[in-house]
Amino acid sequence: MAGEDQEGEGYMTVTKLDVKCMSCKAEKTVEVQRQDLKAYEEGAHAQHAFPYLSADERELIISNICGECFDKIFADEDEEDEG
Repeated sequence: MAGEDQEGEGYMTVTKLDVKCMSCKAEKTVEVQRQDLKAYEEGAHAQHAFPYLSADERELIISNICGECFDKIFADEDEEDEG
């Protein structure tokens, strides 16, 4: 996960995270506030550090798996739970 800082609105520093899905190898960019990334790296839960991101974007940061691949991987488990 590589990051690039940019000055955003309201003097907040935006960091662009370039993340590659470890399943499909697609490269995605997720923009976060630098102070939020620091909080996450210091142990804050992703949903608290990045409430403005979608669940798929947070999962990509957490596990390096994009939302589409996550759904495919865990679809089998959902079917097993139902059956």
